[in-house]
Amino acid sequence: RALIAPGERVAVAFSGGSDSTVLLHALNTLRKKGGFSLCALHVEHGIRGAESVADAAFAENLCRDLEIPFRLERVDVPAYCREHRVGLEEGARELRREAFARAVSDGFCDKIATAHHLEDNAESILLHILRGSGMRGVCGMREAEGWLLRPLLGVSKDALLAYAAACGLTFRFDSTNADPAYSRNFLRLNILPKLRERFPGAERALCRLAENLSEENRLLDELARELLCPEEETLRVRVDSRRPLFKRAVLLALREENLAADVGAAHLDALCRLADQGQNGDSLNLPNGVTARLEYGYLSLERTPARPCVREFPLKPEIRLTEAITLTLEEIPCPSDPALLREMADDGTLYLDRDKLAPDTVIRFARAGDVFQKLGGGSKKLCDHFTDRKIPVRKRKDIPLLADGNRILAVIPYEISERVKADSGSRTLLRLTLRTHSEKKHEENRDVPGH
Repeated sequence: RALIAPGERVAVAFSGGSDSTVLLHALNTLRKKGGFSLCALHVEHGIRGAESVADAAFAENLCRDLEIPFRLERVDVPAYCREHRVGLEEGARELRREAFARAVSDGFCDKIATAHHLEDNAESILLHILRGSGMRGVCGMREAEGWLLRPLLGVSKDALLAYAAACGLTFRFDSTNADPAYSRNFLRLNILPKLRERFPGAERALCRLAENLSEENRLLDELARELLCPEEETLRVRVDSRRPLFKRAVLLALREENLAADVGAAHLDALCRLADQGQNGDSLNLPNGVTARLEYGYLSLERTPARPCVREFPLKPEIRLTEAITLTLEEIPCPSDPALLREMADDGTLYLDRDKLAPDTVIRFARAGDVFQKLGGGSKKLCDHFTDRKIPVRKRKDIPLLADGNRILAVIPYEISERVKADSGSRTLLRLTLRTHSEKKHEENRDVPGH
């Protein structure tokens, strides 16, 4: 009951089998005393034909008799598995989880309670061990994960069956549970009984292992999180020679953006090789459209954004570069002493000689062959200039440039070229100011009473 707060609405994931029937009965008995409300959710997977339909009818009738609100979700697991090329177990789990999430998001319930028990947890731990999982997988299930609850996780199957017998509960039997073709059934039917013969209490021993590893796993997560360097538009991970921590930090960063699916050991090993042997700017493509790039001792993780259709703009007073960024161009008189420009300069603003611009000068983004002549220095490739300034490769494609052909006259908002520097003969300046829309809104609000 400690998992459920007073006033919450809890839905039992009710299959009609023995375990979920016990859970439904137990929570129904406790709900008035606990101050929570109860409902039931049944997911009909479309796997067992008439038998599956009969399970749904049984679940609905029982809930009607108990006056428990009931919700039926029908999904087509075989079709989903064919489309996504996954096994029945995995496909059923994914669709079931989606049905749970819908029930929470649309307000049917606040939390979902499943009937996973001690042996279920032991089976999961053993499966992860046999699949070569890392520590996180071997930690097994948790009693609470957000809106998902597992109140029976420490209860044995024998105890559940004894409860059902004592209360005279009837329930359905899923015929697929007897099919050893499924990995979990194979362990339940063939492996765990042998382990119990030789090692009594094997399931509880596996669960104790998971509990011990969970404590260590939390500590390692705390250490790995110290390597994360979140930025406004991406996540960065500091490269660290302690490879287990580095891999863990990468996974933490990806999980924060829900991008860790399908990232496996081979990807993490490749990222370690990139960190060990790669040059600055080298990159690696990961699942889910993520690009990992080596940048000055860090690994940036960025989901590839949609590129703007327009990449070149003629000069005009205001240019909307992206949904979030605007560039303003203003002509102003040049001060009598060009040295005063240093005092006028501030963050995000550049000044240059307007009369030194050719008629076909444009604002655009970087292209191959661009050349930049920095103030007081010689010309070099723009990409080399970006490297000298330690501008990350992922940011370079979105830096606005003032360009005349392949000659770059200003890298906005960083600096101008020697070619357009104001001098004693300059009369008109062009002021370039790069602003986010939030900055513009703040300036507008300064003239509004109350701001």
